[in-house]
Amino acid sequence: MKIDREKYEKLSRGEAVPYCFEIKKKGQFLFYFGANHSHDPKNKQYSVLRQFWKKFLKIRGAEKLVVVEGRLREIRKSEKIAIESGAEGSLVTIWAHKVNISVVCPEPSEHAIIITLKKKFSKNEIYYYRFACLIDSWRRHNPRPNFTKWITKVMKIYSQRFKFNRKDFILPKMKATHKNLFGKKFSLKNLNFFNNITNPNRIDTIVNQVARTSSDIRDVKILKTLVNQWKTGKNLFIVYGCGHAFLHKPVLKKYL
Repeated sequence: MKIDREKYEKLSRGEAVPYCFEIKKKGQFLFYFGANHSHDPKNKQYSVLRQFWKKFLKIRGAEKLVVVEGRLREIRKSEKIAIESGAEGSLVTIWAHKVNISVVCPEPSEHAIIITLKKKFSKNEIYYYRFACLIDSWRRHNPRPNFTKWITKVMKIYSQRFKFNRKDFILPKMKATHKNLFGKKFSLKNLNFFNNITNPNRIDTIVNQVARTSSDIRDVKILKTLVNQWKTGKNLFIVYGCGHAFLHKPVLKKYL
């Protein structure tokens, strides 16, 4: 499966987020919710997601399956806690659990991705990419927790998940890497900077190139899994970031 990121990046400009689409073929349905990954329960995407989910539940016939991005989530005690801890993926996990719909995450392991990235990029470039992704996640919280406390805690968790060297994946080291990569002191004044450099559909910086390689590995696995699940006759409800949605739509329409 080939993904033309430049082409679909251009097509996505000006599109509303969240970005939703549906595919129907011979009584089988695919619902795709392209999210903004907000951790704010008041974000407008959640009312859209709720209506989209209700529409999906009205479908009769074939078995239903929910597909979420990143990782499987635990069942949280409330929708508010779910959103604050795991955004849209955690929320739809609660909903699916209530109606006995299975949830899957068709992602390659983070460790497998890291091994492939190491063939092309340095350790510091890979570590900094994951660090920048965490900052981009932090900026989506409302209110935002204390940055230093939050990032220190989460980096410790992620170093175990990614099998990073804990001594190298710490805030002071990432600040130094930032200075080496961009020639300026680390700052949180322009948070859009971190969103831009972790965008795999751009190639402005070395961090974008790490993001693209990582996303290519993920997207191929994700799309193959979605096509295979579709072939089993299931109705699919997919919750991924809008960047994936823009890219996945033409490929899914082609193969489904």
